[in-house]
Amino acid sequence: MGGYQHTRCGYDCERQRIACRGQWWTFEVFSNDAGTPGYLGDIDNYGWTLPVRDVVAIGSPGPGLFYVVRSDGTLWCRGGCGGDRAGTFGQPHDDFRQVLGLPPVAFADGIATRDPQHAADNNRVCALLRNGTVTCWGICSPQLGGGLFCVRDRNILHVVENVGGLTNVVELAMNPLVTCVRTADEQVWCWGDNSAHSVHPAMDARLIWEPVRVEMPPRP
Repeated sequence: MGGYQHTRCGYDCERQRIACRGQWWTFEVFSNDAGTPGYLGDIDNYGWTLPVRDVVAIGSPGPGLFYVVRSDGTLWCRGGCGGDRAGTFGQPHDDFRQVLGLPPVAFADGIATRDPQHAADNNRVCALLRNGTVTCWGICSPQLGGGLFCVRDRNILHVVENVGGLTNVVELAMNPLVTCVRTADEQVWCWGDNSAHSVHPAMDARLIWEPVRVEMPPRP
């Protein structure tokens, strides 16, 4: 089971389907007095299902955003996903579309904006690839894990391949402030907002732009 705090998804064993229930952004195109197009968003509460015979992983980062990974390693998304290629702009869509430009994917998750006017622009997504590396994309932020390379271009989408040079990654976890991964040798690496010392207690930096190893407590 997985999902954002307002959208939960799980596996229905009896019917062999992914079942979700929660809140979903719906979009209506409008123009203001200056003729500039934009979006209005409403939240609907409803449930839906998806056949899962060809789906191996799901991620639901927020209202109006839903990822599935198929058995061939392709990543598909519906909602405020951006463009059809990872790290490109695009308008929200109600049908599942493949996210192109990625090697085979094992799992994908992210953080979806709650501003419907910029839903396709501000999402941050990370994909755990089957080769054991992580690729992240979105508007410039520490959660991308790519360092300060993007701060001069904060208003465009960036793609960070092989985040931190980490290999043999087996698990990925995200919240609005921090992204963490676990490697096959039981190392944990995190990056993002360190204001509460959640990433690294010995570092004074409030923002950590690249993965740092988290020291775990000794085994009992």
